Amino acid sequence: MKVLFICGCLEFGRDGVGDYTRILSSEIINQGHQSAIIAFNDPHLLESEETYDTINGVDVQVMRLPSLYSLNQRIMLAKQFTNNFNPDWVSIQFVIFSFHPKGISFTLSKALLPFAFNRKLHIMFHELWVGMPVDSSLKHRVWGSIQKQLIKSLISNLRPDLISTQCKLYYQQLQKLGYSVHYLPLFSNIPKTLKDNYVISTFNDLPNDGRTISLVVFGTIHPSVRFLALIEEVNRFVEKNKVKVSLTIIGRCGMEVDVWEKMWREQTEMPINIKGEQPLNVISQVLGSADIGISTSALPMIDKSGTVAAMIEHDLPVICVGQVWSARGLKTPNIPSGIFDVSEGCIEKCLSYINLNADNKTLSGIAQDLIIKMKSSL
Repeated sequence: MKVLFICGCLEFGRDGVGDYTRILSSEIINQGHQSAIIAFNDPHLLESEETYDTINGVDVQVMRLPSLYSLNQRIMLAKQFTNNFNPDWVSIQFVIFSFHPKGISFTLSKALLPFAFNRKLHIMFHELWVGMPVDSSLKHRVWGSIQKQLIKSLISNLRPDLISTQCKLYYQQLQKLGYSVHYLPLFSNIPKTLKDNYVISTFNDLPNDGRTISLVVFGTIHPSVRFLALIEEVNRFVEKNKVKVSLTIIGRCGMEVDVWEKMWREQTEMPINIKGEQPLNVISQVLGSADIGISTSALPMIDKSGTVAAMIEHDLPVICVGQVWSARGLKTPNIPSGIFDVSEGCIEKCLSYINLNADNKTLSGIAQDLIIKMKSSL
């Protein structure tokens, strides 16, 4: 089977969905199929390029089209590439802001319709619309309402054979609009290394263990999260159990790193280590040697976080310090297994959690799930 993926951008390490698409495409090839990718609106280059990217030892055919090209020029080049590859399925990795800086593109159907001509079409919704929370501003509610109508129009015009999302909240939203939806979990984009050397502590080990409990933050630290609540819980846990708790921050975390470091040093006596950007194998080693992951993603959408998927893949329970909100007109999705909201006792709950990998799917399993769905519709 041949699968062509369409995403917005493929600048390595600069676009999470682009990285996701590369890895998924390489795994589909690894499982005996053919796959290629078009980056339809890439802001990181001045001229189009057609090349092969090597991902996990697999060569993936790639075309990248600059966002500065006119829409018609990009459609023409993408159509030529698509016809030459001649896929059985076209899979659109949908991020509404990938096609327009404000996420409001009235030419979206025109841009994507050529890919749907006489081919099976899949849309993977990585994002939907803004303004979902109950307390959203009027601006965001209006903005999101326009985006929702554009998405409905897109689905109506393209008539996809398969709709997927990795977020339970988005799953509910799409079902509410009347669509049949396939839940496809997110996989980790950090390969797991040194598997046999990872040490997992449990709460029962603490009195005789004597070593520091390691918390790790990986990736973007979102503002206005509940970091102070985590600090309070760390101080309570340290006082109660007479152990040390360290905090490691690794990756491209953004401007909030300095704020976190200052607050941690001022309000705890525990060590903190800022590692910054690191190679994948170093990130894997840090995740693998930690005890608990910390996420700043909003709790209702935590299952769309690539960093959380990486932590779960590395057998880490996760404490969420992100914002908590409810979506208008929907029940709040259940918190995924292995993830705990920041609250009194959450560190003990993490350290007592044994079935660390119970609900996690590997890259291989997720790719196979998608292929099976596609094959059943051919």
